[in-house]
Amino acid sequence: MRIAVFILMGVLISMAGFFYVFYDSYGKLAKQFSKINTLEREVATQSTREIATTRSPISLFDIKLEMDKTKITESEELTARVIFTSFGTTPTPVDMTFTITNSQKENIHQETDAITVETESVFRKQFKDFKLEPGIYTLILKTVYGNAIKDEFRQEFEVKKKKFLWIF
Repeated sequence: MRIAVFILMGVLISMAGFFYVFYDSYGKLAKQFSKINTLEREVATQSTREIATTRSPISLFDIKLEMDKTKITESEELTARVIFTSFGTTPTPVDMTFTITNSQKENIHQETDAITVETESVFRKQFKDFKLEPGIYTLILKTVYGNAIKDEFRQEFEVKKKKFLWIF
């Protein structure tokens, strides 16, 4: 029985030594991991600050070109809306160039406008003082804003022959 007790005590002492070594090693490892995590958080925070200050877009838009009608009979019916949604941080001037081209891609008409967008804005464009013959055309909108950021949008439309109704 004494032998069994000595063996059991030896096993317990060995296990205690193992747990002490394991705990001590674990404690050192935990401290190392803690230091690494702290450094990673500092680097991530610094990187986030740098990204926020150096890469944060001052002017960033979602721009959409829509036409009221894509089939018209007279040039005066041609109207378009430019919808701006800003994700930037400051009011931003936007230069717009509207160009109408025919099916042979020849420029038929061109106008320019400007707007300053803060958060959301809708710019309504009416085209007047020129005539379009029946045919298929493309309205092209080119925008320039911010640090010379350029976008281009296209919308096709058709000018149909005006039908006359004769009543006798």
